[in-house]
Amino acid sequence: MKINREIVYQKFCGKCAYCGHKLKFEEMHVDHIIPKSTFAFHMETRHKVPIFLSHLTILDVNHVDNLFPSCQVCNLKKLNYSLEDFRQEVGELINILETKSQTYKLAKRYNFVKTKKVKPIKFYFENE
Repeated sequence: MKINREIVYQKFCGKCAYCGHKLKFEEMHVDHIIPKSTFAFHMETRHKVPIFLSHLTILDVNHVDNLFPSCQVCNLKKLNYSLEDFRQEVGELINILETKSQTYKLAKRYNFVKTKKVKPIKFYFENE
């Protein structure tokens, strides 16, 4: 089944489903919400299958409902994570920066950045 990139792009009016960044069509990544590499397992066990994808079957890996438009940054960070695992990973970004990035620490000392209290991660598609 060939993926219709235009349909995926229009799902969120040309924005990344995760961060909401405006996408140029030619730069859009098509993300499998439930990754291809673990799709069969998730469909068979129903483990970490979002409710809005519960109608899919084991043959629907490339179904348009399992595809989101994504920016390169989010898609490369999401890797093969489930939505909930990706949410957790995004939630850890500030901790990682504060403990491992000397550049971030220095920028913070010079007041170039200010850390806010981290709110629960809500993806762009969840606000639509």
